[in-house]
Amino acid sequence: MNTLYISLASLVLTARVFVKQFQVKPVLSKLFYGKWELSKWGLSNPELVTVRRVSIFIAIILSTAHTLAVPLKPITKDNTVFLWDIHDVILKKDTSLLIKKLLKYPRKWGALRKSSFRLWRQMRALSKQKQKTGEIYADLALKHKNKDLACLIMYLANTQKPIRGTVNLIKDLKKRGYAHHIGSNIGPVFFANLQKRMSALFNSTLFDLDKSQVASYADKKQLYKPDPAFFASYLAKNNLDPHTTTIIFIDDKLENIEVANKMGLIGIHFTSPKQLRKDLRALGCAI
Repeated sequence: MNTLYISLASLVLTARVFVKQFQVKPVLSKLFYGKWELSKWGLSNPELVTVRRVSIFIAIILSTAHTLAVPLKPITKDNTVFLWDIHDVILKKDTSLLIKKLLKYPRKWGALRKSSFRLWRQMRALSKQKQKTGEIYADLALKHKNKDLACLIMYLANTQKPIRGTVNLIKDLKKRGYAHHIGSNIGPVFFANLQKRMSALFNSTLFDLDKSQVASYADKKQLYKPDPAFFASYLAKNNLDPHTTTIIFIDDKLENIEVANKMGLIGIHFTSPKQLRKDLRALGCAI
């Protein structure tokens, strides 16, 4: 087996994965999918299998390296704070509950009848924006004097259910003395509504709610992730210095993680509770 060819082919295949994943310049795509096609290398089937296995391993290492920063000091309950996103990290969509609530809502047809074409056009434009939340839609409905639609949006917005593995992990960390804050793009009105509906989860026993940071969508004071000002506001609000306090930020969106890392936080890209627990252990957190 030609070890040099195996190693070089593995790197090429790894690069091809990233070319496809991140849609880099066409010239690179042409290079890795044309001139360097692996079938032209004269490798046998067992050698190709080895190449693919090695390339997958390299790709996994590279894909996780840029999202998981390493703290400069040991992680302890006295010097560490956890900052949690909510949607798709602590909670996930509950489609069956959404349908049930929609069918039961008494003013749904009135909300639709009062909706102008201009309102729907503006809502469609909003839907194309990243990091949006239900509260901004509700505010827009109120501006168009459609209170029924605003109430419907709020009524349906929190049709979520807990991700059991994440909730168990938060509780395990809390038992070990770690502090938990919320850092979410949910608006303040919807967050207050969520606290009422899920008081067993979002309470002052488990989270330091006064120290949490939620989004603002006011016309003259918009503040939400991934804007660095969101994280700066959170740090200033709680008098936190990332140089002296380890702040572990968990979010499902890579753009938020990247900005948090630049602000001095330790960002973990959430994909599953199992992965999160593994990443925390890799950081030195006893969990």
